[in-house]
Amino acid sequence: MVFTECTTTGISLPVGLQGARLSKWRHATILPRMSKLAERITIDPEVCHGKPCIRGMRYPVEAMLEYLAGGDTIEDVLLEFPDLDRDDLLACLEFARQALAARSQHLVLS
Repeated sequence: MVFTECTTTGISLPVGLQGARLSKWRHATILPRMSKLAERITIDPEVCHGKPCIRGMRYPVEAMLEYLAGGDTIEDVLLEFPDLDRDDLLACLEFARQALAARSQHLVLS
C-alpha cells in the first residue's frame, strides 16, 4: 500500500482508497490515535484560568490554534516552542474538532 502525508495533519493516508474503504481505514487507524492525542489537553483552574492547555503547561490550546490559523506551519510553531512536540499540536487540532462537533449538534441553520 502506498501512503501520502496529509498536509494539514501530517498523518499518512493510503493512496487509492476512496469512499467506504477510506472511511473504514480511518476508523481503524486514525481515530484511536486521535483520542490518544486529546488526552494531552488538560483543564486546570490553577493554570491559565482554567482554559484548555497542553499537558498542564501554560500553552493554551487557543493560542496554538491562532498560530496555525494565522498561517504558521506545525514546524514553525515547534521551532518557536521547543518544549512542545508535533503530537501536542495535533492534540490541539483534535480538541478543537471535538469541541466543534459537540457544538454543531445544537446548531440550527435557517
